[in-house]
Amino acid sequence: MEHAQTASGDGCNKTALKYNHVFLTKRNMKNHIATIFAISVLAACGGGGDSSSSSGTDNVSKYVGTWKTACWTSSIYKDTSNSNASAYLTRTFVISKASNSKLSVSVTDTVYASTDTGCTGSVEATITRTGQNTGTFTSNSTSITSSLGENSFTYAGVASITGASGADNFDVVSAALSSTSNATFTVGNISLNSSDFTGGSAKTALYLSGSTLQLGQSTGNTNYPTALNTTASAIFTKQ
Repeated sequence: MEHAQTASGDGCNKTALKYNHVFLTKRNMKNHIATIFAISVLAACGGGGDSSSSSGTDNVSKYVGTWKTACWTSSIYKDTSNSNASAYLTRTFVISKASNSKLSVSVTDTVYASTDTGCTGSVEATITRTGQNTGTFTSNSTSITSSLGENSFTYAGVASITGASGADNFDVVSAALSSTSNATFTVGNISLNSSDFTGGSAKTALYLSGSTLQLGQSTGNTNYPTALNTTASAIFTKQ
């Protein structure tokens, strides 16, 4: 997925964090998740929980809602006003129910300056992947909105994560931000490249505890997580 840091420092190096949360980026999808959702979500490195789900059993409604991270920083967003330093952002998931076993997700990154460690100042850019497949992409001086395919979580059984009873495994699909590869976009003072948002598939877990939603720490699209992701990019609070 992407290089993610908390406000207090680097959450992981670029290689280790590629799949740190879901829905986010190419790095997300290669190493997470989930981002976003890396973001980046059954078998515990080859094992796993019950992957069966009846069409009549609702396994996903508890995750429906609007969820937002705290402030963190990522090298996929560069602050052109400060020597291309990594910008800060919050990420918002708007999760809706598509079926008893599938969730649809709209992902919005609200990006702040590289010096705004608390994400309390002016918003520099808003980047949204709607999860809709209308084939549309719009970009202006303040935002990008992309609707080039689905972002989804499909229920895949009960997760096997120590200390996270009730967590569920999910198969993740995320859409690319742009149909143009290796394209650089500038929104306000923020620069980003489409190669970091290529989309793809991954496996993650979701763990709900009160008003907090946490993603599993995945290894990509082969195995489901055996631990929770503890970086700021993977912990969401219900709004």
